[in-house]
Amino acid sequence: MQLQHILRIEADGKPNCLYSFDAQSKLQKTKITQWSDAALKAIDLVLLLPATWLYQSKTHIPSKNQDVLKKSIPFAIEEELSNDVEDNYYAFSLNGDGSQDVIAIEKVLLKGIDQDIKNHQLKVLAIYSELDWIPNIDKAISVWVEDNYSIIRFADGQAMRAANQQLSQLITLFKKDLSVIYTNDSRALAGVDLEVQQDLNELSCVDFLSRQHPINLYVDELREQEQQANMESWRMVSGLAVLLLISWLGIQLFQSWQLGRDIDELKSQQQVLFQQTFSDAAPAELIDPFAAMRSRMQLSSNQSTVNTSIFINMVHHLGTVTRTMKNVQIADMRLVSEKLEIQISAPNLSTVNNFHQQLQAAAYNYNVKIGVNELSDDNVYKSILTVTAR
Repeated sequence: MQLQHILRIEADGKPNCLYSFDAQSKLQKTKITQWSDAALKAIDLVLLLPATWLYQSKTHIPSKNQDVLKKSIPFAIEEELSNDVEDNYYAFSLNGDGSQDVIAIEKVLLKGIDQDIKNHQLKVLAIYSELDWIPNIDKAISVWVEDNYSIIRFADGQAMRAANQQLSQLITLFKKDLSVIYTNDSRALAGVDLEVQQDLNELSCVDFLSRQHPINLYVDELREQEQQANMESWRMVSGLAVLLLISWLGIQLFQSWQLGRDIDELKSQQQVLFQQTFSDAAPAELIDPFAAMRSRMQLSSNQSTVNTSIFINMVHHLGTVTRTMKNVQIADMRLVSEKLEIQISAPNLSTVNNFHQQLQAAAYNYNVKIGVNELSDDNVYKSILTVTAR
């Protein structure tokens, strides 16, 4: 016997008792009074509804078509009902002789149970009548005794619920030729003039229930509503997911468009700045003014490095040469585009030429050339030496 969980429901619509049976047929009986009880979570439940909620009957509709039977059965027992046909749910099973066993239950009662199931997110496999709990024993009467009432089944399969104080009267009335009673509590049958066997227990009841095919009161209409609600929930989740995706794409597109505008505006500002800084800006440089600016700055940096190197080195070499030729004066120095111009003054041309030769010898890594020589009014020769890297 696989693990089963059977929950009995009281007439007030609240749980009463949970029976759990494991693979070794061990029983665990738990008192349950609320639908929110943690013991009901994450298990497969079979519910037993009180017989007082149900009306049982039999119909003889000549059809095996389920749709035909669903439409015909309610009106076949209409005269037997104490309320309007449309106020009930109907469940039925087919018999071998072509008849149908039928159970009717008020919609308000079954909807209340269904709502409790949904509210507490319980997993319910089936809903049966509590009369299906009591075994049908050949040539005997079965009596299941609870605190305030009992369930009785006679050998012909007929079952009913009765108050405990009515047991003796009902059994005497319906016993016919039966002489044995099987029960779970013989004390309630002390006044009955029949043989009483206290052999009935929860295991025999659940075994009977599992071997039968009781009428399942968890009707398709409620199951379809639950499935539809689940589908609606999934549709809502899917809709929200799609909405979030569309919103995200919209935000990304807007940000991309806004970023494009910002980039165009920044590029326009860069072009203006580049043209203001470099009057000789080429059209190709204006395509990417930022890259052009970096290129020019790199070039300027390289030139600055070269110029600094020339200036520092030549100052050193000039100092060395002028120490030996004190009659030569350094009048001016100018560094322009990697070229150092040195203006000197000397008493004669031979001294200028000698200074040039010594400076070239000292600064052998550079080209030192003599420019224009001029004789000033005070008979001093002025000359410009040009120094460039080799």
